Amino acid sequence: MPQFTPDKDDSGLRLTARMIAELDDHSIQLLLRETLLDTLLDFLWYLRDAALIKRVLGNMSERAGEMLMQELESQWAGKNPDTSPAAFASRGRTAVQAVMRDLRKLIEEGLVPDVLRDGACSASGEVAPPRGAGRLDQAVDRFVASLGGNTSPPIC
Repeated sequence: MPQFTPDKDDSGLRLTARMIAELDDHSIQLLLRETLLDTLLDFLWYLRDAALIKRVLGNMSERAGEMLMQELESQWAGKNPDTSPAAFASRGRTAVQAVMRDLRKLIEEGLVPDVLRDGACSASGEVAPPRGAGRLDQAVDRFVASLGGNTSPPIC
């Protein structure tokens, strides 16, 4: 099966998508309601960013967060998106594009702030802390480490 080789466009796509961590809790919750579960799973796997996953999980009920984490682990643990088969990587890219479309729709409707226009980092240069993410922190860190991803604070 052909392997995926990331290019510059993927880095830009991933960086832009990580701006979702800049959204306030209510905006993240609205985005989660717009996003299909399979798309969310592929999106989080492809970005492989622990802080972003914790931010998403912190905006879900404890039960929903645990279920999402179990699904992430069962589908994607140990499968680095940068060395995965091309078909898997394509799923990841498609998921990122779908989530970004959902975000743009919410921005255009005026329901969430335009983090795409206003920049990646808040005025303080810090990403908002995840609400209630502590309950799954270790599972997230193990999962992201299994992908060779970023387990440190993102972006800023």
